[in-house]
Amino acid sequence: MSAGMETHRENLTLTDAELAACKPIAGEGGHVLRALCPFHGSDHQRSLRVQLSRGRFVCFACGAWGYLEEARQQWREEQQRVAARRKPPARSPRPQHQRPGPPPAVARPTPPTPRARTPTRPELAQQLAAFQAALPGSRGEAYLAQRGIPLALAQQVGVGYAAPGRWPHKARDWRGGRVVFPHTTPDGRLVNLYGRV
Repeated sequence: MSAGMETHRENLTLTDAELAACKPIAGEGGHVLRALCPFHGSDHQRSLRVQLSRGRFVCFACGAWGYLEEARQQWREEQQRVAARRKPPARSPRPQHQRPGPPPAVARPTPPTPRARTPTRPELAQQLAAFQAALPGSRGEAYLAQRGIPLALAQQVGVGYAAPGRWPHKARDWRGGRVVFPHTTPDGRLVNLYGRV
């Protein structure tokens, strides 16, 4: 656990010594530990849940999450083993006295067969325009800002915001609204709209 955790509570590392100082108790058949959270200084409620099989922890009070030090080290070692297996074999250098021959003949690729065009849906374009106009100053703009996405970039790619009660399918409407993304074909025709809640 490092200093400055008040602002950054994601993908943290917790050592065995730190966990032991948090007074853990076994629960859920011994597969889970509950402990006092060292990240927000809990001393009354065991809000930190540690899943022993994966080494992952999460605090239900402050939202801090991450992995036990041993689990993180095992993950790093596994990533190094995978990277070593993927490494291509070293090429042997070509002797200096040989000249390279002419390049091999390359077969020309056959052109792709044209596919049937997706029908245009004008009602989607109208809905998207309304959603795009609603984005500035909305909860959708705040959501994008939390994710580090500037409003100008979102507007450039056509992102919008559907306020509560504005999504076309009433059964799928959400209380907090949704950020709307256009789904287009490679040639730029609008096919569908997707919402992120």
